Amino acid sequence: MKGKLVKSITICIALLLVASLSLIACQPSTPTPTATTPGATTPKPTTPTATTPGATTPKPTTPATTKPATTPAATVIKWKFQTHEGPDLVNSTKLQKWLAPTLTEMTDGRFTMDVFFTGAILPNEELVDGANKGVIDGFDISQGYFSGAKNMGWTIAAGIEPFIEKTGVEIFEFLWDWEGGKMAAWHQKQWDPFGIHFFTSVPANGVGLICSKDITNLADVSKIIVRTHSGAAVFWEQLGARTTYIPGPEIYTGLQLGTANAATWKSARSFKDWHWEEVAKYLVMPAPLPWAAHQSYCSQAAWNKLPKDIQADMNVAWREFAQQHHRNYLDLDEKAAQDMAANSGVKVIRWTSAADMAKLEAAKMYVMEWISKKDASGAEYINLCKDYLRYKGYIQ
Repeated sequence: MKGKLVKSITICIALLLVASLSLIACQPSTPTPTATTPGATTPKPTTPTATTPGATTPKPTTPATTKPATTPAATVIKWKFQTHEGPDLVNSTKLQKWLAPTLTEMTDGRFTMDVFFTGAILPNEELVDGANKGVIDGFDISQGYFSGAKNMGWTIAAGIEPFIEKTGVEIFEFLWDWEGGKMAAWHQKQWDPFGIHFFTSVPANGVGLICSKDITNLADVSKIIVRTHSGAAVFWEQLGARTTYIPGPEIYTGLQLGTANAATWKSARSFKDWHWEEVAKYLVMPAPLPWAAHQSYCSQAAWNKLPKDIQADMNVAWREFAQQHHRNYLDLDEKAAQDMAANSGVKVIRWTSAADMAKLEAAKMYVMEWISKKDASGAEYINLCKDYLRYKGYIQ
């Protein structure tokens, strides 16, 4: 009996061992990692671990290293520039939309210039003092605004740059190139005592006249009151007119109310810009005085603070600005006259008879002599004009 029991237990243990071994054999085996065969493709991991040559490296959310500190940007020089004209005029528009951005571009952003229109910061008559006090940095003006102020008798001469222009190029040659820029040097010498730096004269197309009375006959000039100033006033007085002065922004009202019957400015386009054709219906063409100019300046202190390369850029830009201004007026004056005639009922008057031309020429020569007698600098100025005209063969 005992022997049978032992035998049964032995058989059961054997069966359990066989079953266990069978279960183990049925489980999947885990492969042993092996080295990648050279040339074989390595499976890509879920998260990239390396960048394929030529591919763009993904930017980490947080930089792995701190960037070195950058050098601080150069200080931007900021100027305030006031023009003596309103916002819709050719000169003002070109200052704001061409010259100012051009200077910023030329200086790689190191210089900016905000342009302000007439009266925005200072009255025109206070621009010199304002520049010296640092209220503004630069300005443009007809020098005639300062006639009699600060003992500036010489400004009467330079207010009109008279009698130089003949073919459209003389004014620039006379100012910048003739005898090494002698005329520009004369301008600067006049301003040195007042702490002002001279950039350039900015020519228009003559000192024009628009009138609320019919002056078809030159003799009728004796019946009008002309708003004007400086040498232009002397010119019209020689022709028999009475003269008065009205600030630019008030001329429209002056013509409307009869404070003046006529006004001078830079010829036909300027009159249209100011809308004077609405209250004055008689336009003299071409401009009776052969040339007009205003000048552009800055304080000497502001100029001296500029780096030399920015000074050079400004000289180039101001020259180009002056020439563009001149070309604009030549192109636009005749178009403005035609437009005012067609759309505003303006009568265009042309004093072209031999007798009228002789009277106009005599008045011009009187102005030259009058300027030369004002003071030593006025005499020097007119002598320069005459020397240049002789150089060109226009006078003996």
